Amino acid sequence: MADQEVIKHVKKTHKILTSKEHSLWHKVGEFILEIIIIVFALSLSIWLHEWSEHRHQQKEVREFMSDLTIEINKMLGEKQLEISELSTIDQKIKNITNTDQITKVITGKYVFYNINSSFEGFKASGKIAFIEDSHLRNEILRYYQDLLPAVNAAKENLEESKKKILYEINSHPEGFTGTKLYRYLYSDYIMSVNGYTLMTTFSIKKGKEIVNQIQKLEK
Repeated sequence: MADQEVIKHVKKTHKILTSKEHSLWHKVGEFILEIIIIVFALSLSIWLHEWSEHRHQQKEVREFMSDLTIEINKMLGEKQLEISELSTIDQKIKNITNTDQITKVITGKYVFYNINSSFEGFKASGKIAFIEDSHLRNEILRYYQDLLPAVNAAKENLEESKKKILYEINSHPEGFTGTKLYRYLYSDYIMSVNGYTLMTTFSIKKGKEIVNQIQKLEK
């Protein structure tokens, strides 16, 4: 609509300049008026376009935030269950000498993978910059690009420690639990559990903070 108005006034401007019915000063006055109208119409058209685009972008951000809240809350629930399970593992196997029981306790623990499909999809689309709250945007980026990869690294370390101790348990007779190698592997495994628990607990805290920030924006 605005484009049609611009075209109409451009034609009118040309008609004024080529008209022989009016004086030069009248033509100049009419010409200036038409230029002002054209500039206003173009400015209005640009503003309306940018306003519409901004509304669309923020609608996408709201949808992303909603999906992200669901994703983080689901992950937090799983991680809290995981921490609860891992927190008792040291006490459960400290005095056990039966390798079958130790194997059962170790392999019965939950280790969940982090979920990041909503974040990766939004980031891949190049729309992260649409999040106008720079603090929240940076917190989300650090959470998914720095913290969760660190949690995954701690998880891989834990899984590797578990594999080592299970391999040695399965490769040795019952008396293996009293050897120095077992004590070393057991100590390494518990350190990995504690390291992973610490990182995961921190990620739960940061995840809750992000969800709270999102909810404040929605109010």
